[in-house]
Amino acid sequence: MTFGWLRNPGFDLSLTLGTTALGGLAGLCVFLHPNWLPWVLVLDFWLLGYHHVVATFTRLVFDKASLAEHRWLVTWLPPLVAIATCALALGIGTWALIATYFYWQAWHYTRQGWGMSRIYRRKEPATALDDRIDAAVLFAVPLAGVVARSAQGWTRFLGLDIALLPVPAWASPVALGLAGVTVLAWLVRQVTLATRGQLGGAHALYVLTHTLVFAVGYLLVPDFTQGWLVVNVWHNAQYLFIVWMFNVNRFRGGETPDAPLLSAISQPGALGRYLFVNLAIATIVFTAILGLPGVKVMAVPAVLLFSQALNFHHYIVDSLVWKVRRPQVRAHLVGG
Repeated sequence: MTFGWLRNPGFDLSLTLGTTALGGLAGLCVFLHPNWLPWVLVLDFWLLGYHHVVATFTRLVFDKASLAEHRWLVTWLPPLVAIATCALALGIGTWALIATYFYWQAWHYTRQGWGMSRIYRRKEPATALDDRIDAAVLFAVPLAGVVARSAQGWTRFLGLDIALLPVPAWASPVALGLAGVTVLAWLVRQVTLATRGQLGGAHALYVLTHTLVFAVGYLLVPDFTQGWLVVNVWHNAQYLFIVWMFNVNRFRGGETPDAPLLSAISQPGALGRYLFVNLAIATIVFTAILGLPGVKVMAVPAVLLFSQALNFHHYIVDSLVWKVRRPQVRAHLVGG
């Protein structure tokens, strides 16, 4: 068996097992103490959620080259997303806005899992991996969870009104059964590879933790919001690891005058500075959002419109700037 660590065992185990444990701990806290939910959400949004959105902007505006390459993502795209977000909320209702947030986020998280599995695959080119089985299990379990939540007919999510897709009750066990068969096929495949000495350890661990998090958050935890929290904390924390690794690999040659701030905080021994700068910016953004006047636009709180526009912009940007097939991105994530 090979391992194909992205960076080293400590980093990769933190990326996989560490973030999974953190998401599970957050879910356990609110499950045992439901009244803790508002405080856990505040910590999640402040320390991880907005922090990970800020981390995305290190790919966009922290140096001249990135800004030149992605200028339209920070100039034309934000107002377009803001207009679409307002149109959705004011034209249909906040329930549609929150439903879009849930479904789009589920896709965003699942797609990141697939992307990460591809990164790990490129670190183990000699290992016998099967993209079809990997893709099936990475998508089937989240899909079963989304179908299950929709069939349950929840009308409240994060304390807000929501209307989910009208999925019939029979669809949930069907989706769950297909996901179960897929997981079983994937496990059999891993055992077969292990007996042949062809198992990619780090890759298998990533796929396993991805599947476990979605199974717990979307299928096992009874409460909609509490289960979502498990997946959200896991994703946010994991994203911070990925962006940090990308930036450290990008500036492995040392600090550069073209990106003085980003290169200075993206050195192997500068993790504290990196976290401080990102968290400081996230704190400013978080405080600004919470400090928005309690104005309403046609009965829709401005803070809700702003927050969701920020989220939707983040989803679009992520789908464009992290494509592993691009040589530059691949070089900084998998070393070529």
